[in-house]
Amino acid sequence: MIDPRTGAPTDGGLRTATVWAPTCVEANTYSTAALVWGRSAAARLGLAGVAARLVDDEGVVRPVGPWPGEERAA
Repeated sequence: MIDPRTGAPTDGGLRTATVWAPTCVEANTYSTAALVWGRSAAARLGLAGVAARLVDDEGVVRPVGPWPGEERAA
């Protein structure tokens, strides 16, 4: 994923971002933005009312909104 602000690969501390949204376009937009936002993604997605599953570089899972919780990614 390329960060449009820098033109370099994202390095925000997130390994994956999975988002549920009413449309595929919206889900893709939010999941891409989450990778660019990095560690601030949970707060931003929460403010937007989006359900998501974020996994950081250490494999720690952080559910956002009504997404079911987990302790660690496999």
